[in-house]
Amino acid sequence: MRGLRCYVEFNSRRKIDVFVNGDRVQFDEQTRLDFSGVFIEKRNQTKIGIYFTSGISIDTKAIEDFLTYQISIPTRFKGKTAGLLGFWDDDKDKEFLLPNGSFIHTNSSYRILHNEFGQKCKF
Repeated sequence: MRGLRCYVEFNSRRKIDVFVNGDRVQFDEQTRLDFSGVFIEKRNQTKIGIYFTSGISIDTKAIEDFLTYQISIPTRFKGKTAGLLGFWDDDKDKEFLLPNGSFIHTNSSYRILHNEFGQKCKF
């Protein structure tokens, strides 16, 4: 069973939109929305915090034309992660896992990383 899917997008007004299970959420007068296993906090028009009961948190900020993020993961997840942010197992050769199960070399050019990794891992 898949859990709650939460993501943010940078909109044309240079602000952040938040989506939960595909639906855009509105904060209205509230600055915090609670869902099963996660709460989302709107600090202002350009800063959003997403906090999971697992201890994982994602702070997202819009700066000019960029969307930045900072992810905090408890150490109990070390060696148990996979995906866009790598494996977190201290093996530099296992950072860029493609959807087909192969790896792109860590010393690849930015162009290769963007085209062969980032673009193939979009969701």
